[in-house]
Amino acid sequence: MIYHVDQITPEATDYGNKLLKPDYRTYTIDDQELDALFSSYPLMWADKQAEPRKCMIGCPHLSLNELYRWTENICEGLKAAGRDKVAVETILCAAPQIIKKFQADEKAFHRLTRTGVKLTDTCPEAYMNNQLCAREAIITNSNKFRAFTTARMYLDHDLIQVIVGGKM
Repeated sequence: MIYHVDQITPEATDYGNKLLKPDYRTYTIDDQELDALFSSYPLMWADKQAEPRKCMIGCPHLSLNELYRWTENICEGLKAAGRDKVAVETILCAAPQIIKKFQADEKAFHRLTRTGVKLTDTCPEAYMNNQLCAREAIITNSNKFRAFTTARMYLDHDLIQVIVGGKM
């Protein structure tokens, strides 16, 4: 089966309705569909009542722009909550050369690290490949990371609230 997204996938943009068979079906993905999918994800933690111990963001690894965006989001979330440090150990994962560029911006790097957030070039999936680490109550915003590990996924705005407040 192949699909095309109207005005997005290259073939759909180039050929429009010429690609469609007479008996084609339209499938609309809306917020209700996404909510149903998201709520169907199983919680793989051994202790289903556990509070998150760690948050790993960056699977796939974050770009430089994403590092700046997460710095802003975390700092703004802390400010809104009247806090200085994250309540859940938070690790942003990026390629070594991206981390080096980010660290060169001393103001941004200091702004992020004073919140308690750490940077690593470690692949989150590789980290979770260790049986001891796989037992940890880890949260993420990555569906890929969630699909291949025991990490629990949150949407970005919810993840910020958990990072800042420590509670789900």
